[in-house]
Amino acid sequence: MSFHLKGYKIIAKIGKGTFSDVYRVKDRQIGIHYAAKRLNEKCESLNDSRFYAEVDLMKTVPSHPNILSILGLVHDNDCLTFIMDLMDMNLFDLIHTRKRGLSESHARKILIQIIRGLEHLHRNGLFHRDIKPENILIKFVDGPHRKEIVQLGDFGLVARITDPLPLQPYISTRWYRAPECMLTMGYYGPKIDVWAVGCCFYEMVTREALFPGEDERHMLDLIHEVLGTPSQSLLAKFRMKRESFHFERRQPKDFRSLVPLLSVGGVDVLKKTIVYLPEQRISTRKLLEHIYFEDFVYV
Repeated sequence: MSFHLKGYKIIAKIGKGTFSDVYRVKDRQIGIHYAAKRLNEKCESLNDSRFYAEVDLMKTVPSHPNILSILGLVHDNDCLTFIMDLMDMNLFDLIHTRKRGLSESHARKILIQIIRGLEHLHRNGLFHRDIKPENILIKFVDGPHRKEIVQLGDFGLVARITDPLPLQPYISTRWYRAPECMLTMGYYGPKIDVWAVGCCFYEMVTREALFPGEDERHMLDLIHEVLGTPSQSLLAKFRMKRESFHFERRQPKDFRSLVPLLSVGGVDVLKKTIVYLPEQRISTRKLLEHIYFEDFVYV
């Protein structure tokens, strides 16, 4: 490897993103392996506002079994590295290394953990802004019944729910981007995470992205193919629209036709997350109370 990390031995590079690289490292004192996310952008001090969101998350949000813990920071040579638990894979790899989608039972066990992690963030005044399969991490725990621990990761875009609007307009990965992110100049909130959860749920059971748009205009067209074209009165509810949109008229689809093998409860969860207007979209708290998850025990 081309760099040294104080206190750790670099074992291998295990991930690469737009803003960081992730390495498997070994603590030289205690011998435990961790994941080390090294940010690409130069960081002169821990007070640098560009990196404050993730540092602040580590300091202020209580730990939670479905949130990836930032265990420590290493700042050296004007670089910032986050030390985190080492996970086995992300949800994207779990989905797309298979020939068919996850079973509904399997997907439901992952989904409830995603929602619990998000609800914890939202309850503590933050929202993620980049929920996608690549940022949902999985660790396999051996035992009589093999268990999967699911944790949300990559908090580089996390925002406070109380931050004044407008926020940064162009955030999150396009395929998981809610309508309000594309229709307005930064007037959105934590419900964008809920929309992305619905997109991930669909992808888990079908192996296909729900809205694989090539650009934002194409994204909106694909959304309208599912939800129907929004009325002018509905569009008027969005604050500070980017432009005057004129959409081709489309009729909404029956969600049952999108996921014919999904149970009634599963279809209802999908319908309540993939809702055009954020005010009408279900919250993470209400999702946890949905009958679809009534037999899950919180641990």
